[in-house]
Amino acid sequence: LALAVLVVVAAALDRRFRLPEMSLFLQAGAAVLGYRLLADPGLDWAMNAQLIQVLLAFGGTIAAMLAALWMMRDMERPMARAVAESAAAGLAAILANVLITRWLDTGAGGRLESHWGLTLNAMPWLILMLMQLYRARLGGTLSRLRQGIAVLGGLFAGFGVLSAVSFGNPLFSWGPEDIRSLVRGPYLLDTLFIAYALPGLILLAAALRLPGLGAKLRLGFMGVGAGLVTLYAALEIRRVWQGDWLGASGVTQGELYTYTLAMMLVGAALLYQAIAKRSDTLRRIAMAVIGRTVAKVFLLDASGLTGLTRVVSFAGLGLSLAGLAWLNRWAERAGNKA
Repeated sequence: LALAVLVVVAAALDRRFRLPEMSLFLQAGAAVLGYRLLADPGLDWAMNAQLIQVLLAFGGTIAAMLAALWMMRDMERPMARAVAESAAAGLAAILANVLITRWLDTGAGGRLESHWGLTLNAMPWLILMLMQLYRARLGGTLSRLRQGIAVLGGLFAGFGVLSAVSFGNPLFSWGPEDIRSLVRGPYLLDTLFIAYALPGLILLAAALRLPGLGAKLRLGFMGVGAGLVTLYAALEIRRVWQGDWLGASGVTQGELYTYTLAMMLVGAALLYQAIAKRSDTLRRIAMAVIGRTVAKVFLLDASGLTGLTRVVSFAGLGLSLAGLAWLNRWAERAGNKA
C-alpha cells in the first residue's frame, strides 16, 4: 500500500510539474507491485492470508493504478498509461480469480475441480478479454497492448472452459460417490448453467453486440457460444432422465426422444429465423440440423420401437418433415424473389 501511494504521488508530481521522469518511476513501481502481489509473497500468500489483507493489498494497488491513469488522461505518457491500464485490468482479473478460488477451496467435496468451479475460475479472464477487445477498437497507441492482453485473457479463459467441457464434464465422472461430478441446483438454473450456458451466452452476446470484432473472431465467438449452449441443453435433458449423476452408461428411450424433439424445435426455429431475415445461410443451417435429426431418428430412435408405435412415430415424423419441406421451399422462393 505504501508503494501504491508512491505511484500515485509520482503521477501527481508529473501532472503538476510536467516531469517525464516520474512516469519511469510509475512503471518501475507497477513492476514491483506486480512482483509483490504475484511472486513474493505472491499468490500463495493471497490464498492463505486474512481476506481483509488480500482485499486491501490488491484493491489498494488497483485503485492506485486507476488514480494514476486518471491523472495522466490528457498527458503524452503512452507507456506509463499502458502500464497503469494493463496492471489495473490484470490485477482485477487475478483478484477475482483469487476470491473465487478461496471460496471454492473452502467447500467440501473438491468444488475447485468441479465443472462449475472450473468455469467460475475462467470467467474473470473471459470478461477481461471482452473488455480489452472493446477498448482496442478505439485504436491509438494502446491498441496493440490491449489486443495482447485480450489474447492472454482468452487463453486463460479457454483453458478453464475447455477443462470444464473435458475432464471436468459430469458426463465422464467415475461414480455417484464423487460429489464433484454431481449436478446441483434446480433444473435449468443449476451448476450446468454456470459451467456451460453462462459462458456460452456471454460469447453469443459478444458476437452479436460487441462492436469492432473482425468477421472471423465474431464467427468464432458464435460457434463456441452455440456449442456451449448446445452442450448445456443436452446435459440438462440427460439430467431430467438420469438424475443428478450423469455418468451412468446407456441412454433411455425417453431421453433419445427428448433429444430428437429438441433438435426438431431448434431446426424449426432456425428455419423461422431464416424466413424472417431472408437468410440463405440460416436456411442451410436449419436444413442441416433437420437432416441430422432425421438421420438420428432412423438410426437410433427407431431401434427401440415395435409394431404400431413405430408406424405412428414415423407417420408423425413424416408429416412434420413434409411441413418443414414446404416451409423450406417457400423460404427459398421468397429469397429468390427478394
